[in-house]
Amino acid sequence: MTGQHQKLEAMGRAFGQAAAQQTDVESCELILTGLQNLVSVDIVVLRYLGEVHEVFRPHANERETGNRSTREVAPRMGMTEERLSYSLVRLAGQGMASQSSVIGGEVYTITGSGLALYGALQKVGEQ
Repeated sequence: MTGQHQKLEAMGRAFGQAAAQQTDVESCELILTGLQNLVSVDIVVLRYLGEVHEVFRPHANERETGNRSTREVAPRMGMTEERLSYSLVRLAGQGMASQSSVIGGEVYTITGSGLALYGALQKVGEQ
């Protein structure tokens, strides 16, 4: 299954779930628009966010990191910290994650739309 095929499957599932739950039209549009603009690395990051629910991106001068910081997570995901950071920003821009400023950096958490897509991706992966 190609990345594009997986994305289309997830779009259909997420939209179907939203429609079945009588989600408002704007939420359905947000999910579909968000999916359309995501790239394959974003799907990997969204899956991770779906499992752990948050990632901390420290400021460049921060020394302290935790097991959910981009410095620790990126190598485990097989990507650079910069690539992970760009993906988190893209996910937030598409409404799949939210970004909050905290002391020392930013925290990215998965949103309701992100969780809906994560659930759809899980079902696509089961096939």
